[in-house]
Amino acid sequence: MLVTRQTKIGELIEQYPQAKAFLLMNGLHCAGCAANQIDTIESGGRIHAWPEQEIDLLVEELNKYLGQYAYNQTT
Repeated sequence: MLVTRQTKIGELIEQYPQAKAFLLMNGLHCAGCAANQIDTIESGGRIHAWPEQEIDLLVEELNKYLGQYAYNQTT
């Protein structure tokens, strides 16, 4: 799964449970909220008044993290 700004947080956590801890550690507390079923990464960042670049950076880092996680699971 490629994570984008439009990825719903709840769907992401459902597919990759370890993403919840990553999001929480990086300040996107929507991951632990009931609204995560409708919030996207972009809307969550905007709710917390993040600059656009910060949302993009989180998406980039999250994709790296999940890619590394998937790689480690297969080796």
